Amino acid sequence: MREMFIDCSRGLAGDMLSAALLELCPDWEEMLCKLNAIGIPEVCYEASTVRSYSVSGTHMSVTYKGEEEEPGCQGAHHEHHHRHLFDIRQIVEKLNLSESVKAHVLAVYELIAQAESTVHGEPMEHIHFHELAAWTRWLISPLSAG
Repeated sequence: MREMFIDCSRGLAGDMLSAALLELCPDWEEMLCKLNAIGIPEVCYEASTVRSYSVSGTHMSVTYKGEEEEPGCQGAHHEHHHRHLFDIRQIVEKLNLSESVKAHVLAVYELIAQAESTVHGEPMEHIHFHELAAWTRWLISPLSAG
C-alpha cells in the first residue's frame, strides 16, 4: 500500500488539495466525469492547467449554481448554510457513491461533530456545520470517487 503525508499544519485549502489529488489520476477527464456523477445537486467540478510565472499546476474549481465561491468570501451576498449531522447523513445517503465511501464521508463528519460537541458542550445532534456544509465546500476527494 502506498502512503501520502500531507502537512496541513498551516491550514489546507480544499481546492488545492483536490487539484493535487487530481494530478495523481492518470485520466483527469474520467475522474472529473466521476466527480460530476456523484450527484451533488447544482455542483460542477472543473479543472484546468494554469501557469504563474514559470510554474504550472492544476486549478480545481467547484461551482454551485454556476458560481465559484471566492476564498474567504464573507460578504452579505454570500449564501450561508447551516446543516446538522442528520441533514448531512441524508444528503450523503442520496449520493452516487459506494457504501464504503459514504461510510468514510460520514465518519469524517461524525469526528468533526464530536470535536465540535466537546468544544461547545452541546450534544452532537445540536451541532451545525456552517461553511463546511455549504455546497461549494463539498470537495469530496477525487480519489474517493474511483
